[in-house]
Amino acid sequence: MMLGRLSNHNKRLSNHNKKLIIQPKYLWFLILCYIMVFFASNWFDPRQIKILGVSTGAGSIVFPLTYLFSDIITEVYGYKNARIAVWSAILFYLIFLFYGEFVVAFLSPYSTEKEALTSFLYVNNRIIVAAILSYCITEMVNSYLVAKLKILLDGKYMGLRFISATLTAYVFNELVYAPIAFYGLIPNLNDFIHHILSSWAFMVSIELLLLPFAIRLAKHTKIIENLDIYDTKTDFNPFSLNIQYRKKDNNSEEN
Repeated sequence: MMLGRLSNHNKRLSNHNKKLIIQPKYLWFLILCYIMVFFASNWFDPRQIKILGVSTGAGSIVFPLTYLFSDIITEVYGYKNARIAVWSAILFYLIFLFYGEFVVAFLSPYSTEKEALTSFLYVNNRIIVAAILSYCITEMVNSYLVAKLKILLDGKYMGLRFISATLTAYVFNELVYAPIAFYGLIPNLNDFIHHILSSWAFMVSIELLLLPFAIRLAKHTKIIENLDIYDTKTDFNPFSLNIQYRKKDNNSEEN
């Protein structure tokens, strides 16, 4: 009797699993790239640099890559997996910061080494708060727009969808990040506004340069993964951790 019930349960579980999409092969690598770019952009952003006459945070050079990877993950694997990538990046970033505080608290007894490590590991709390808040908002907005525009435009005009979502997310990013991170540090209001606009323009320019690469990579990934997820039934609650998709959500022609 018990064996019969167990057998029926296993059959139902097997049938249920068959309706779910097979675990992708390369999603883990894209999420890893996404997390590493997020780390780099936030760690170096407090360091101000000047490129071609434009003053900006050093993290602005690589920050557009977060949107590139987010766009590809959303386009190919769906919003749910992009959402997991966002929360994974935040989790590991917080672990990294807490460990940095631990290291600072138990630094080397040698004074010169202690000063160097303190200077290297120290991150302004305002920068941390600004980075995490802006990141949570803008990355979710970007992935949401990519997923919704894909449905609205029936999967066409990938470049237009990517850049529309990114431009909108960048506006949110500057409105949230810059006032928290740099207000007061740049005392002149005109200089502060110029910093926001120049940073926005700089990151948008990089995004436009990378757009053809993002489109080609997304299309190639769809082919090798045989995946093209549409979030028609997705719960877009940013706090949900559900990553399951059913085969009917995959619109790949080869599926």
